[in-house]
Amino acid sequence: MKVTETNVNFGRQAYTKGVESTSAAELNTAKQPEPKKEMPEDKVSLSSNAQDMQVAKDAMALAPDIRADKVYEVRSAIDNGSYQINAQKIADKMIGFSIDQMI
Repeated sequence: MKVTETNVNFGRQAYTKGVESTSAAELNTAKQPEPKKEMPEDKVSLSSNAQDMQVAKDAMALAPDIRADKVYEVRSAIDNGSYQINAQKIADKMIGFSIDQMI
């Protein structure tokens, strides 16, 4: 849009007419801010499942990452030659894991 003196004058005239047609009472009421409304307080409530999950998460955080007693037991079994590997159990876990990944 090309701005010319005519366009500027037209805008100025339109604004002036709008202001002149507005009464002083209307201008005074328009300037007064609205009274602030009391905002309701936000509330959050968790379902019982969510609360149970939080308890479980907290319990897991307190549990050690490595179960030293299990490590000692397996290490001892390997050292004395009594540790048995169940290939079927390992294969079942591997397949179950891959199926879970596909879903």
